Amino acid sequence: MKKALFSIAIVAAGLLVASCGNKSEENKTAEADGQQTEAAATAEEPSTGAVAECDHFKVTVPDGWEFNKNTSSENVVNLDAKEFGEFESVYLFFNKEKTSAEEMANEFFAGNESTKQKAEDVTIGGIKFKQLKALESADVNCELFAEVNNGVLEMELSKNIPIDAPSVAKLVESISFK
Repeated sequence: MKKALFSIAIVAAGLLVASCGNKSEENKTAEADGQQTEAAATAEEPSTGAVAECDHFKVTVPDGWEFNKNTSSENVVNLDAKEFGEFESVYLFFNKEKTSAEEMANEFFAGNESTKQKAEDVTIGGIKFKQLKALESADVNCELFAEVNNGVLEMELSKNIPIDAPSVAKLVESISFK
């Protein structure tokens, strides 16, 4: 009888130790999952009011907008302008190799006459831009080119973003070159 009780106690102790070991592994896995979820949530949080930057310039992200790090690069800042719709964005590109906004606008226009038309120059946030307006079928409202900081800044606005929106002016005003 003592041997049976002793055997049962050993088996019970073994199961207890094994279950504690599993809980520890489960806790580690759950903790790791929690950290991954927290990191993913942090990565997806809107960066409204934050500074978005690339190698050549930085801008302040307007309220209701988000910095899209996935489509930005060393010369490009891409912002999701969610105040205008789910898939609306503003693309900013600085080309240090070009110095003429007119030349860059003409290059973009060449071969795209069926989708774009030249429009009057426009001043946004104190910067004068050459403008190419998209025709109605395009996903882009307009492409703008300005001579700044010994290069050309290109700004592309999605279809539903009005060129005269206050948030677009604030964005342009916030640009600072490095």
